[in-house]
This record gives sequence, structure tokens and C-alpha cells, in this order.
Amino acid sequence: MIQSRLQSKLFLMMMALAIIPLLVFVGLTEYTQRQVLLQTAQQNLRALARFQSLQFDEFLREKKQLLHALSAKDIALTKQLNQAPPNRASLRSLLQQKQTRGKLSAIGFFRHNGRRIVSTGTTLPHKLAPLTQRGPHILGVVHFSKASETILRMAIPWRDRREPRTPETFLVVDFPFSLHVRFLQEKRAPAFKVNITLLDQQQRVVCGSIALSHTRHLFGKTHTLPSPFQTPHTGTALLPQRYKNQRGIMSLGMLIPLQETHWKLLVELSEEHALASLYTLRRHSLILIFGVMCFLILMVGLFSRQVVQPLRQLLAATQAFARGQFDATLPTPPHDEVGALIHAFEQMRTELRSYYTELEEKVEHRTHKLVEAQRFSELLFQAIPDVILVTDKALRVVKANKKAFELFGEDIIGRYCYHLFEGEGTEHTQCIAHQVLTKGQPISVEDDVPHPQLGELFYKDFYPIHNQHGEMIGVLESAKIITQRKMMMSQIIHREKIAAVGLMASGVAHEIGNPLASISALVQRLQRKGKDSPFSQTYDELYERCHYISGILETLSHYARKEPLQASPLDLHKEAERAMALVRFDKRLRRVQLDVAIQQTLPLLWGKDGTLSQVFTNLLINALDATEDVTSPQIELKAWPTRDGLRFSVRDNGHGFQEQDKDKLFEPFFTTKEANKGTGLGLAICKQIIEDLGGTIEVKHAAPQGAIFEVSLPLRQAPIHTTQPEDTQ
Repeated sequence: MIQSRLQSKLFLMMMALAIIPLLVFVGLTEYTQRQVLLQTAQQNLRALARFQSLQFDEFLREKKQLLHALSAKDIALTKQLNQAPPNRASLRSLLQQKQTRGKLSAIGFFRHNGRRIVSTGTTLPHKLAPLTQRGPHILGVVHFSKASETILRMAIPWRDRREPRTPETFLVVDFPFSLHVRFLQEKRAPAFKVNITLLDQQQRVVCGSIALSHTRHLFGKTHTLPSPFQTPHTGTALLPQRYKNQRGIMSLGMLIPLQETHWKLLVELSEEHALASLYTLRRHSLILIFGVMCFLILMVGLFSRQVVQPLRQLLAATQAFARGQFDATLPTPPHDEVGALIHAFEQMRTELRSYYTELEEKVEHRTHKLVEAQRFSELLFQAIPDVILVTDKALRVVKANKKAFELFGEDIIGRYCYHLFEGEGTEHTQCIAHQVLTKGQPISVEDDVPHPQLGELFYKDFYPIHNQHGEMIGVLESAKIITQRKMMMSQIIHREKIAAVGLMASGVAHEIGNPLASISALVQRLQRKGKDSPFSQTYDELYERCHYISGILETLSHYARKEPLQASPLDLHKEAERAMALVRFDKRLRRVQLDVAIQQTLPLLWGKDGTLSQVFTNLLINALDATEDVTSPQIELKAWPTRDGLRFSVRDNGHGFQEQDKDKLFEPFFTTKEANKGTGLGLAICKQIIEDLGGTIEVKHAAPQGAIFEVSLPLRQAPIHTTQPEDTQ
């Protein structure tokens, strides 16, 4: 490649320095020589044309003088002509003598109407055109192709001195004209190759110096003059003109009128003949240029051998050095600039090899450190106990740590981060990472709802990732599982609520217990004294209500202190009737359609007497509160046995509950009722009583509206023992 480029540049440079000036010189020389040759040809053409015109005029004067001499007084001819009829034999004899003496082609007498009287020779016809001119004049030039002869026909009136009237007889003479044609051809200048054409007044070819066959073909035909001679004044122009002739050849021509006649003389010279020496010079110039180019090619080849080849080898060595091959062979340095370049390159190779070796050692050392740092960073990244995700701008996961793979599977790379945390089908606009990309600020959020697949709660941090140009290229997401922490916090809050309930229960039991004990003692005294009184049933009911209130206070104390209960057989039917007896005093029950479906023969349960009646009472009162604003309120209480226990439910068609409040309904002090209508302890106490009995309570939506509280209780054959007391603080 370098060889071809240097050779091309060197060849072009030498062409620019040698060939181009030579071409310019040859061009200028050819142009100058062309102008000189054309000017010389025009001068020679002008001289030759004038010479030919003078020569032809002299020829015509000679023929006219000869014609005058022939028509001079000849008594014998006049006598014979005057006879009537003329003696043709005598006239022919006399005319033959004149033909012989004048070396004529033919001679004869003709009437003025053109009819022949007598003639000699074979060229004169029987009839000519009418003869009217009085002086000697030319009748034309006649060419006989069979005899290969051309004659000049002239006529002169034959007058009798005794009768000077209008002549009726003309002497017609045919002069041989071929000799003059040959003379014109011989007079052509060999260096110019001139063609001479004689034209009559009708532009018909009379004769010329062109080839004989061509002359025969053109003889008597109209010759189209070149365009420079077609102007009205060309008859007097004496300057050569440049034009294309009838054969399409560029020529120099000159048209000269003849003085003795109305004929014209056209002298032509082709440029090819005029510039013959120029073409010779051009061939010599081409040979010279070819020789110079051969010399330049030879010089370029020598230069390539001495300079380009070492440079090419040096280039190959350079390319080998670029690939790290420092043992490439260098060319033998000559004693010139190329040799100095090779020595410098050898020194550079030595230094570069040393530097390359040192650089490899440094690179290897730093690469080892970088690999160790990357490995340590990767270990730290994978050892982080939280979920770490790195996403691109499209929120697709591009990198994840070990914890993320454990939780979300091995196929998380390439998935959308919001599908991992929020579930499939989630829109990207709902993702916190999308907000980070939009705002460019970190965001932290804490889950309130467990993960749909994992069931865990996360505390998530989202940080934007920027490149070195400050452009945002992705998001770093950190997710920490806080389910246990949430549960511990819930337990702590629950214990604090229990402690508050305990304090409240202690105060309530103390404040209400003493007056209740007095009321109960008073009611017992009234029962003993008024057994036969009409109010004895009322006294019994009052005592029953005091006993119920005492049981509630005992339940509150147990809820706060987790004291062991006194277990006894429980009849679910009787517990429900006890609750119904208590609720029937509520006036709201009058407008409610209450449906009770409890079997009479249900198995007995073990538990504290009166506890289930408290559960029924709370659930029924809640149902009355929920249906207070309903147009047709309905409450349904059902109980039925199961394979391993009992189950009962309370259903209403009230306003129901919100789904997000479902898990909070059984927490202490949580209520959805208006102010002054609930304390938030009823369902919490119910749940505690059911759990003490080993059962469960759950709530669900009823169709088309309302709520269903359903309790499941197991059957037990032995007394129930609760857990050990806990510290209320």
C-alpha cells in the first residue's frame, strides 16, 4: 500500500515538474507553428492564385490574337463564301490548311442562327446556339470523354469589307485545351497539393487540376461554392478563406475572377497538406513525451527500490510492534536519511519494549488489585441481608444480590421491579421507582399491606443512579423485611393497651365492685323478706343482673391479669338465652327482625360460666348498632355442631366494615362507631374469651350487605387451665 501510494505521488510530482511543462511547451510550439504554417500557406496560395490567373489570362489573349489572325482578310475564303451555293469542298480544303498551320482541333463556318456551313475536324457539331456577339468571344469548353480530349471553343464574326453590314457568318475555332489542363496540373506546388478549378459564369466546372476521372464527372455540372465565396462581392475578393469543401475537408481557398472572361479561378489547399510539417512535429513531440515518461517510470522504479521498499519493511515492523511483536525484522539501514530513520526506529523499539514490559507488570498488578476489589465489593453486595436491586431507565432489573434471588427466584434479571414488589399486571406509573426517575430524588416507603406472594412487609429505599455526565441511568432499590419488627411493635402496642385495660379494669372493679356488693346484699335481703311479695320475681332478676355485672368485672380483671378461670360445663343454648334476656330491654330490638336458630341438644363446653353470654351480648349489641340506620334491619343468630366442636354466628344487614379495618377490629380501643358510642373493648374481650376457650373468631362480609361474626369452639372433656399470669406492665 505504501509502495503504491509513494510511487503514485512521486510519479504525479515528476509529471507535474517535467511532463506538464513539456506539454505546455509542445502545445505552445504547435500553436505557434500552426499559425506560421497557416500564414505561409495563405501567402503561397495568394501568390499561386494570382500567378495562375495571370497565366490563364495570357493564354486567352493569345487565343484571341490567333482568332483575329485567322479571321484576317482571306480573299480565297471570302470568294468561296460569297458563292451561291458555296463550294464546301474548296472551303474545307482551305480550312484544313488553317487548322494545320494553327494546330487547331477544328475550324468551321456557321450561320448566325448556329447552323454549320462547313467545318474540319470532329469536334464541331452540326448546330450551335445562335451567335450574336460581334467580337471574338468564348463559346465554352467542351470535354469529350471518349477521346479524352478537352477543347476551348471560340467564335468571331466573318465580315466582308465591301459589305460592313451585320455579319451572318461566324468563324468557329476549337483550340485544344487539354494541354493547358495538364499545364495547370504540373504547376501544382508539391508542398501545398493545390487544386485549381475553372468555373464559368453559371458556376459550372470548366476544368481543373483534380484527377481526370473526377474532372470528367464534374465537367459541365454546377459547382457549389464554399460559403465564404457566396456573397455578392466574392468576385473581387483576393484574401484566402478557411472553410470545409464539398468532401468535408477543412481547406484554404481563394476565388479570383479572370479579366478576359466572366470565368473564375478557384484555388484550394487542404489544411492537412498545409500543416504536414506540423503533424510531423507532433509525432516527434509524442515520441519525446513517451521517452520522458519511460525515463520517469524508470526513475520511480529506482526510487521505489532505494526508498519505498525499506519504508514498506519499516511499516510492516511498525504494525508488528503495534500487535506487541517486538522481534520483527528491520531492513538493513542505508547511509542516508532512510537509514537514520531506521536507526531511530530501532532505538524506539528498544525503549518501547522496556516500557511495554514495565507497563505489563503494572497492569497485571493493578488488574489483580482491581479484581480483588471487585470480588470484595461483590461479596459485600451479596452479603447484604436486605434485598438490593439495580434497574435501568425502563425499570428492568439488571443486577440483584443473593437475598433478592432467594426471595423472588433466579429469573428476576430482566423483569420489571414493580412486578416483583407489587405483582404481575401492575402499571409502571404505580411504582415508586418511576417517581424517583421523574423527580430525581430518593424516596423511602414502608409497606402497610403484605407482599401478595411472600406475605412479608418491606421497608424500601429508592435512590437514583447517575453516570459521570450527571445523566440518570437507573434506580438502586433496597428492601428490608420488617414483618417481625411490625409484629413486635404490634405486640408492644397490644401489651401497652392491655396494661391500660388492666389499670382501667382495676379502677372499674374497685369503684363499681363495692357499690355492686352493697346492691347485691340489699337485693338478697329483699329476696329473703319478700318471698311471698309480688315483686319477688323482680328481686330475682335484679340479683341475676348484679351477678352478671359481677361476672363482667371478673372478666375484666381476668383480661387484664390473665388469672386462671374456674371451669364448669357450659350450655351454649342457655348462654344465648341469658344474652337474649339482657338485650331484650334494648328498645332498638323492637324494630329488628331477629331470627334465632339454635339446636336444643348441643354438646356441653368447658369454660367460665357467663363468658359466652358476654360474647353473645357484645355481638348482638354491635349488630343493633350496625342496623340502626337500616330501613329493614335483620339479625340472625345461629349455632350448630361440627365434627370436632361447635360453631355459632351473628349476622346483620347493617353498614358492614371496610376491608382495611378487618385486621384491626379485634384490637383494644379500635372502634368504627361514632364518639360516645363505643370504647373499642367489646370485640377485644370477645376474642380473648374465645381464645381462652381454645376457639377462633373471624369476621367476613355478608351478601348483599352487612357482616357475619363466626365463632368456632372445640369440644373438651377436662377443665381448662389458662396460661400463667403476665406482668401487666
